Amino acid sequence: MLVSVVVCTRNRSQSLKEAVQSLKQLETRSRFDYEILVVNNNSTDDTSLVVKQLSLDSAVPVREVVESQAGIVYARNRGINESQGEWIAFFDDDQLADPNWLLELFETAESKHVHCVGGAVVLKLPDGYEQPLSPICRMLLGESVGLQTSQPYTPKQTPGAGNMMIHRSVFQNIGLFDPASNRRGEDTDLYLRMHAAGLTAWFTPSAIVHHVIPESRLTTDYLLRVSQIMSEGMAIQERDRVGRLRYPLFWLGRLTQA
Repeated sequence: MLVSVVVCTRNRSQSLKEAVQSLKQLETRSRFDYEILVVNNNSTDDTSLVVKQLSLDSAVPVREVVESQAGIVYARNRGINESQGEWIAFFDDDQLADPNWLLELFETAESKHVHCVGGAVVLKLPDGYEQPLSPICRMLLGESVGLQTSQPYTPKQTPGAGNMMIHRSVFQNIGLFDPASNRRGEDTDLYLRMHAAGLTAWFTPSAIVHHVIPESRLTTDYLLRVSQIMSEGMAIQERDRVGRLRYPLFWLGRLTQA
C-alpha cells in the first residue's frame, strides 16, 4: 500500500525544508509505504535545489513536479494527477508533522471504513508569544477549533486540506478540486461534493500537524484580510448551495440571526 503525501509550495524554500524533514521521519509500523511529492507552484527562489537536497540519501522517496499555473487548486490537482499512491494525503509547506500523523490517518480510515479522513491542526506560535488568542483568531490561523473527539465531519464541520487524506477513488467519483473555488474554501467545496455523493469523512484528533505561525500573521490587518477571504468564500458556497433566487432570503435570515 502506497500513500502519496502532496506538499504544495511557492517561494517558501526554508519552511518547505523543515516541513519535508518532519515528513521524512513519519512512523508507519510497516503498515504502508509513502512518498513525498512536492508540487512547486512556479517558485522563483531555490525551492528546486532544496527538494533535490532533501531527496539525497532519503529512505523515503522525495520528488518534485512543477505546476506553472499559479493557484493552490491547480497545484493540488497537479499533485493528485502526478501522485502514485492509492491514498493521497495533503500537507502544507508551513507545517510540521507529528511522527504518527500519517499512521493515525491511515488507521482511522481503516477502522471507520471511510475514504476520507482529517486530523487536528495545532498552532505553533513564535517563541515567547504570550498574548491570548480567541477561538475565532485561532480558526483564522488554521487551527481545528471545536473538534476534540473522533467524529464524522458534517457540512458545518469540514476537513481542511492542510491535514487530510483521501482515497484516489473519491476523485474518480466526484472530480478534483474546483478551480472556481481557488483560495476560497476549495477543501470545503470538495467535502460538500463528497457529502452530496453519500461519502462519509471522519475526523481524528490524534493525527496532528503543527501550523507554524510567524509574527507577520499575528497582526490585525492579516487576520482581517483572512477573515474577508474566508467569509467571501463561504458566502459564494452558500449562494451556490441554496440558489441565486433563494439566497436573498437566506442572507436576510443570517442578518436577523446576527
